[in-house]
Amino acid sequence: MGLCAATAALLSAYLKDGENVRFVAPAICLQVVILVSLKWGRVTGLVGSLLACLIFAIFLFPRNGIAIQDTTERVMLMMLIGGTLIVSAFVPRNFPPV
Repeated sequence: MGLCAATAALLSAYLKDGENVRFVAPAICLQVVILVSLKWGRVTGLVGSLLACLIFAIFLFPRNGIAIQDTTERVMLMMLIGGTLIVSAFVPRNFPPV
Protein backbone atom coordinates (compact mmCIF):
# COMPACT_ATOMS: atom_id res chain seq x y z
CA MET A 1 0.00 0.00 0.00
CA GLY A 2 2.89 2.29 0.80
CA LEU A 3 4.37 1.67 -2.63
CA CYS A 4 1.14 2.82 -4.31
CA ALA A 5 0.92 5.88 -2.09
CA ALA A 6 4.60 6.73 -2.65
CA THR A 7 4.18 6.40 -6.42
CA ALA A 8 1.14 8.68 -6.34
CA ALA A 9 2.98 11.23 -4.19
CA LEU A 10 6.02 11.26 -6.49
CA LEU A 11 3.86 11.59 -9.60
CA SER A 12 1.91 14.39 -7.94
CA ALA A 13 5.13 16.23 -7.14
CA TYR A 14 6.65 15.83 -10.60
CA LEU A 15 3.55 16.35 -12.75
CA LYS A 16 1.87 19.15 -10.77
CA ASP A 17 3.10 21.89 -13.13
CA GLY A 18 2.41 19.97 -16.35
CA GLU A 19 -1.21 20.71 -17.14
CA ASN A 20 -1.04 18.73 -20.38
CA VAL A 21 0.42 15.55 -18.88
CA ARG A 22 -0.89 15.31 -15.31
CA PHE A 23 -3.97 13.34 -16.37
CA VAL A 24 -1.75 10.33 -17.22
CA ALA A 25 -0.58 9.96 -13.61
CA PRO A 26 -3.41 7.54 -12.68
CA ALA A 27 -2.60 5.37 -15.71
CA ILE A 28 1.03 5.17 -14.63
CA CYS A 29 -0.01 4.42 -11.06
CA LEU A 30 -2.34 1.66 -12.28
CA GLN A 31 0.69 -0.31 -13.41
CA VAL A 32 2.14 -0.10 -9.91
CA VAL A 33 -1.21 -1.14 -8.42
CA ILE A 34 -1.31 -4.17 -10.73
CA LEU A 35 2.17 -5.24 -9.61
CA VAL A 36 1.25 -4.71 -5.95
CA SER A 37 -1.92 -6.78 -6.42
CA LEU A 38 0.03 -9.60 -7.99
CA LYS A 39 2.73 -9.57 -5.33
CA TRP A 40 0.78 -8.94 -2.11
CA GLY A 41 -2.87 -9.70 -2.96
CA ARG A 42 -6.22 -8.18 -3.79
CA VAL A 43 -6.93 -6.19 -0.66
CA THR A 44 -3.52 -4.55 -0.68
CA GLY A 45 -4.02 -3.49 -4.30
CA LEU A 46 -7.50 -2.11 -3.61
CA VAL A 47 -6.43 -0.12 -0.57
CA GLY A 48 -3.32 1.11 -2.40
CA SER A 49 -5.48 2.24 -5.30
CA LEU A 50 -7.84 4.14 -3.02
CA LEU A 51 -4.88 5.82 -1.31
CA ALA A 52 -3.43 6.76 -4.69
CA CYS A 53 -6.77 8.22 -5.85
CA LEU A 54 -7.04 10.22 -2.66
CA ILE A 55 -3.50 11.58 -3.07
CA PHE A 56 -4.16 12.51 -6.70
CA ALA A 57 -7.46 14.19 -5.83
CA ILE A 58 -5.91 16.24 -3.03
CA PHE A 59 -2.47 17.13 -4.35
CA LEU A 60 -2.44 16.81 -8.15
CA PHE A 61 -5.78 17.79 -9.64
CA PRO A 62 -7.23 21.28 -9.03
CA ARG A 63 -10.60 21.17 -7.33
CA ASN A 64 -13.70 23.31 -7.43
CA GLY A 65 -15.00 22.87 -3.90
CA ILE A 66 -14.93 19.13 -3.36
CA ALA A 67 -15.20 18.18 -7.05
CA ILE A 68 -12.35 17.91 -9.57
CA GLN A 69 -12.80 20.50 -12.35
CA ASP A 70 -11.59 18.68 -15.46
CA THR A 71 -13.72 15.78 -16.70
CA THR A 72 -10.67 14.03 -18.19
CA GLU A 73 -9.02 13.94 -14.78
CA ARG A 74 -12.21 12.59 -13.19
CA VAL A 75 -12.43 9.89 -15.84
CA MET A 76 -8.79 8.91 -15.30
CA LEU A 77 -9.37 8.52 -11.55
CA MET A 78 -12.43 6.38 -12.23
CA MET A 79 -10.37 4.30 -14.66
CA LEU A 80 -7.76 3.76 -11.93
CA ILE A 81 -10.40 2.49 -9.53
CA GLY A 82 -12.18 0.46 -12.23
CA GLY A 83 -8.93 -1.05 -13.47
CA THR A 84 -8.02 -2.04 -9.95
CA LEU A 85 -11.39 -3.70 -9.44
CA ILE A 86 -10.99 -5.64 -12.68
CA VAL A 87 -7.46 -6.74 -11.79
CA SER A 88 -8.50 -7.79 -8.30
CA ALA A 89 -11.29 -9.89 -9.80
CA PHE A 90 -8.81 -11.78 -11.96
CA VAL A 91 -6.00 -12.23 -9.43
CA PRO A 92 -6.45 -15.68 -7.89
CA ARG A 93 -6.68 -15.89 -4.12
CA ASN A 94 -3.74 -18.27 -3.84
CA PHE A 95 -1.47 -16.58 -6.33
CA PRO A 96 2.11 -17.81 -5.96
CA PRO A 97 4.58 -15.09 -4.95
CA VAL A 98 6.49 -13.47 -7.78
